[in-house]
Amino acid sequence: MDKTEKKRIHAAVKGDSGAFAALYAAYAEQLYRFALCYMRNPADAEDAVQDAVLQAFRNVSSLRNEDSFKSWLFKILANVCKKKLMQNKFEYADETVQDDPDLCNQESPAFDHADRMTVRDAVGSLPPDERQIVLLSVVAGYSSAEIAAMLNMNPATVRSVKSRSLARLRTMLSEE
Repeated sequence: MDKTEKKRIHAAVKGDSGAFAALYAAYAEQLYRFALCYMRNPADAEDAVQDAVLQAFRNVSSLRNEDSFKSWLFKILANVCKKKLMQNKFEYADETVQDDPDLCNQESPAFDHADRMTVRDAVGSLPPDERQIVLLSVVAGYSSAEIAAMLNMNPATVRSVKSRSLARLRTMLSEE
């Protein structure tokens, strides 16, 4: 985290809405990509990000550790996504998913659109708790210790779930 980001976080905690907006702008794409992979529907992903950011804005003054702003924000988004899926009894039907070339984006030229869609579908087939851990790790780039802190889990449990889930994904994708 650079000094500018630290200053913005500190200012946001003190009530500076402009600083919070600048932080949101810095993380908006990552938040949307995470929510899109989780929710598998652009409109639902946008709603989840909007709800999470609003919740974060309302509660930013209660942030205890300013160095964990990003993980705090992603934890809120993960919880919002999970809650929305549970409330809506969300069904992963292909007709609700729009082809989005940025979905679960992998920046490799060898990773084409069809591959992204296949990976997206495989990740979407994981149970919600496993999907959350995989997305926080692979999409958001958090370590097992950071994910464990966000989800109030043991880091060894996170590593185990992640390993098992990634093995399941490898099996699913090798069958394709």
